[in-house]
Amino acid sequence: SADDIVTIINHSDNAEVMCENHPITSSPESQTHFRSGGNDFKIALDLAKDQIAKVTAEYVPVLLFMSDGGCGNGEQEIQIISRDFTPKGLKVFIIGFGSGCDEQKLKNMAIISGGQYFYGCNGVDLKAKLKEIGMKLSSPENFNWRD
Repeated sequence: SADDIVTIINHSDNAEVMCENHPITSSPESQTHFRSGGNDFKIALDLAKDQIAKVTAEYVPVLLFMSDGGCGNGEQEIQIISRDFTPKGLKVFIIGFGSGCDEQKLKNMAIISGGQYFYGCNGVDLKAKLKEIGMKLSSPENFNWRD
């Protein structure tokens, strides 16, 4: 809805909050920029956990985790996030993209979190996947986690 808020965390071998609690209608994506570097899912997910903890009871927390790579961590952190925030209605979506994406790793993270995995092979496909997620979130009665 127009009342939804968004926090965007950009990650590589470190993580940074690009925008925090911006109304979804304010184009929060305009606050971001590309950062190159390695991957450290632990750092990104630890920061995401801190941000999700700030979500007030009037909102349902949604974690949309995207990566074009892989790394040797993240499973424990996604499990902790799921454990701590599923009682608050947490929805988790994991999106892989690009030729270097470790799809198996990201699929495992989706399974661990009780979420869903998507893959975007190019910009057009990635945009379609994001639109599909948006539709799922706006129509929860039509949402089946295990599709």
